[in-house]
Amino acid sequence: MMISPVWGGGDEFVLLFSGLTETEDAIVGLERVVTVIGKPYIIAGHECRVTASIGVAFFPDDALTGDILLRYADLAMYRSKQAGRNQYSLYAAYMSDFDTE
Repeated sequence: MMISPVWGGGDEFVLLFSGLTETEDAIVGLERVVTVIGKPYIIAGHECRVTASIGVAFFPDDALTGDILLRYADLAMYRSKQAGRNQYSLYAAYMSDFDTE
């Protein structure tokens, strides 16, 4: 599995996972990302914590174009934020029912 980070603008990043054959492979990578991000960092003697709300959409299962994949991952990310942050959510079709754009 290879993970390529790309800055998405503002405080958002896109992680492109390649070389996956099963959804479970992505989950292993996602859990590793959440664990590493959630560790405390010491900066100038102060403990700092970062959290991540991660949304996931799969090609070609969820969408066939990059624009739609990003939109669906964004919907899933907002689900993670609503659920308490520092976690990931996989896109599910019902999430599109709440997409107002």
